[in-house]
Amino acid sequence: MNRIWIFISISVLFCQCSDASYFKDIIAADYSNCTDASISLRTSDSFDGMIDGVYYIVRIDRRTGKIEKDYRIYPPMDSTMFLRLSIEEQREDEINRHIPLDKSELNRIYSLMKILRCIDAESVAVDKNCNVHLSFKRKDCEYALIRVQPGYSLDDVKERFHCQEDYVLYKDNWYVHKECKECKGR
Repeated sequence: MNRIWIFISISVLFCQCSDASYFKDIIAADYSNCTDASISLRTSDSFDGMIDGVYYIVRIDRRTGKIEKDYRIYPPMDSTMFLRLSIEEQREDEINRHIPLDKSELNRIYSLMKILRCIDAESVAVDKNCNVHLSFKRKDCEYALIRVQPGYSLDDVKERFHCQEDYVLYKDNWYVHKECKECKGR
């Protein structure tokens, strides 16, 4: 078993896909204003995620970076009935169920957007305890990083963020999983 971990660790070292200064920015980012929230890039001007367990979508003005529209969307009471509706009726139903985000929620989303842009990530998620999961592409590699707060195990945090990949300790309480096209490794 130890040989497998040694092999994985050596593979990570020899697969020269990482950028230490880039990781430094990720580790240095302040995630404390983003608890119990996530964000993912949908298009060049829209993001979606979960905040306090509720799905949301925001659209931004690309020139200013300010949120133009925000939607907190609650699921329909009866999903089978919802699926029977026409596309137009589904859209109308979604509009009727959406509630604008409040100022504190918008502030958390702005904090997540700032982190997402600063580190050029595809998604960032922070749980109630400030454990962090993020994914991004860099060079020809796909990365996933997890920060594990004291009092939690890597397995606890992987389960929280629905991660099944193998992670290796990168630094302090940060763990990395990566897949690279040219080295086909982690």
